[in-house]
Amino acid sequence: MSKHKVIMGLVALGLLMGILLFLSWVSLSQKKLVAYDANSYGPDGLKALDLILKKSGYQVTLVHSLPVNHQSLLILVTTTRLSAKQQKTILTWVSAGGNVLELASSWPSLTRESDILDVTAGRPFQSDAANLNLSGLTYHISKNWVPVLDDPEQGFYEVGDQYFIYRSSYGSGSIINWNDIAGLTNRYLKTFPDNAAVLVTLLRSFYPSGRVSFYNMAFVSDNSDTDWRLSMVFSRYWIVCLLALMAIILLIWKLAARFGRPRPLILARGRPFDEFVYSMAGLFQQAKIYQMVLDNLWRDLLKAVAELTHMPVAAAPEQLIAGLNVHTGNHYRSLSDFCSYFDHPTKLSKEQFLTIALQLDAYRKELTEWRKSSQFVTK
Repeated sequence: MSKHKVIMGLVALGLLMGILLFLSWVSLSQKKLVAYDANSYGPDGLKALDLILKKSGYQVTLVHSLPVNHQSLLILVTTTRLSAKQQKTILTWVSAGGNVLELASSWPSLTRESDILDVTAGRPFQSDAANLNLSGLTYHISKNWVPVLDDPEQGFYEVGDQYFIYRSSYGSGSIINWNDIAGLTNRYLKTFPDNAAVLVTLLRSFYPSGRVSFYNMAFVSDNSDTDWRLSMVFSRYWIVCLLALMAIILLIWKLAARFGRPRPLILARGRPFDEFVYSMAGLFQQAKIYQMVLDNLWRDLLKAVAELTHMPVAAAPEQLIAGLNVHTGNHYRSLSDFCSYFDHPTKLSKEQFLTIALQLDAYRKELTEWRKSSQFVTK
């Protein structure tokens, strides 16, 4: 395979990888845009929960920051632990009388560190909070692991002696931790609608005000954390970084291709004699040095005649031409006409110069071929 084909193959492979990675990034971005969104009808959205709350008499709104007052229940959606600054802001709001229901997909952010417990997806759990009318409602877990707390202030659903849905007071407010947000998505509620009934029952027991605000902080990064700034830049512009890295690799490979590998030495090839003659004639013509060109052509012709007749080069032109006619059967009688001109050269026009130069060069070529012929060799 040629070097050119190898380069083209690597470029095509790089572009294909870039396209595939870009499509996967777009797919992940689209998923993040609709996952755990109260307005999304997608499998990972919370639109079914939103409709259930509205049919249960709640006034549901979407917020993008903490409400100024504490008149409504704040449903906080998280996918990772919030930063210390974000936690402090929310807990201050709770301490002043706010009530929060945290729907967490991993570790909860508004409570102390919890443990991870292995469970089985779809496994039903019964509540021991009979005074909250939860005893007849079964909750089905959505995954094979769940964050749990062993001694919450008030637990609702437990795995052994540890709870994954629990409540605690904080200042003048309170927090309910719901560590299985996937169990309330559109996908899961189609199979286990009792999960939504558990949530509505809890809300009626603790927050009967009738107002709910969704605050979606899913996939939100902590922009104030400088330790993660580089990774955040790469995650945001990763396709550009990837293409730049590939370009650098290809450039280094191209520049280093010669290292350790011999390169053929290309020798310059000389031009044919005819081309050299014509080019030199053109130069002399532009300089209008006609006589010098004709003198050189006449000298080369006489040299060819001397070689053909085995006569000395210094012999008179008339003697050389007479000897040539003897060898060739009086074939070059017209050469005698040039002797008088070169004995007494005159000024020529451009057309006359070209005519004489072409005739002299044609005679030289003819004599060269004549010398190589078998007729001359036999003589």
